Amino acid sequence: MINLIFLISPQADLTIGEIAIYICVGIVFLILICIGLIFLISYLKKKNKNIKKIDKNELFLSLGSKENILNFEQKGSRLSIFFKNKDLIDVNKLKDLGFNNYILLSNKITFTLDENLKKYIKDFLN
Repeated sequence: MINLIFLISPQADLTIGEIAIYICVGIVFLILICIGLIFLISYLKKKNKNIKKIDKNELFLSLGSKENILNFEQKGSRLSIFFKNKDLIDVNKLKDLGFNNYILLSNKITFTLDENLKKYIKDFLN
C-alpha cells in the first residue's frame, strides 16, 4: 500500500478506495455549494433590480386626469381607484408604467401590486 504522507497518518487504517470516496464526497459538496451560491447571487440581483419611479403626472394622464378620479383605496397588495368616466382610462399607458395585473369595472379599476410597485405607489397615495 502506498503511504500518502499528506493525506493520512501511519496510524490510520484507511484504504485508497476509502480515501477516494471521501475525496469524491467532498467534491460533490463543493459543487453543491457553488451552485447554491450562483442561485443566491442571481436571486439577490433580481431582488435589488432598480425599477423606475412612477411619475404622478403620467399615472394621472393614464387614468384620464385628476378630475376623473373620485377616490382610491389600498388594501394589502390591492389598489382600487374609483373614477367618473371609464372611456378616459388608457390601459396601454398603465401597462407601460408597470401596472400589468388589473381588473377594470364600470366605475373602478383594481390593481394587484407587487413589492416594487407598493413602495412607489405610497408617493401617489399621499
